[in-house]
Amino acid sequence: MRYFLLCLPFISSLTYAAQIKFPAELIPLQVGAEKIEHSLFSKVDEITLKKGTHKLKIKYSDLFELDYDDHEVVESKPFWIEIQISENVNYQVIFNKPEDEVEAQVFAKSPSVTLKAISTGELVSVAKSSEPAQKVAVVKLAKVKPSPKALEMLNFWWQQANEQEKESFLNTLKNKGH
Repeated sequence: MRYFLLCLPFISSLTYAAQIKFPAELIPLQVGAEKIEHSLFSKVDEITLKKGTHKLKIKYSDLFELDYDDHEVVESKPFWIEIQISENVNYQVIFNKPEDEVEAQVFAKSPSVTLKAISTGELVSVAKSSEPAQKVAVVKLAKVKPSPKALEMLNFWWQQANEQEKESFLNTLKNKGH
């Protein structure tokens, strides 16, 4: 009984939130008035929302290999959708993934997505929406790790470098100091 009482706050918090998972090609940018921060080393691909109606700003972006050394990134303009979240249901954002760069260009001009309940496979309709009227506030989500500090990254790459690369780097620093 004591263990149940200790777990009760955790269990009750689970009943009021749903996780929304995004494929790599769809980037969540904003929930209502709250911007979602991304960094070079940490991309948000999952958000947690409470039960109710929410407006999400999303962007489509995909990389296509055209030739051996030629690539093209196809991106949509950010677009808003409105979704209805139920209790105890986690969702996956799905869309008709373009097979090639031409299909991606068409999709980027008029993107559309759907929500799928992960547990049941039930599809939830998603309505295109306009931007919410509230003032935008930047919010860091708990799952987003802060960007690494420059010194940490420098140390990381120093450990990856061989002796020749380290010597070359030190010489570059010496030459820039003069």
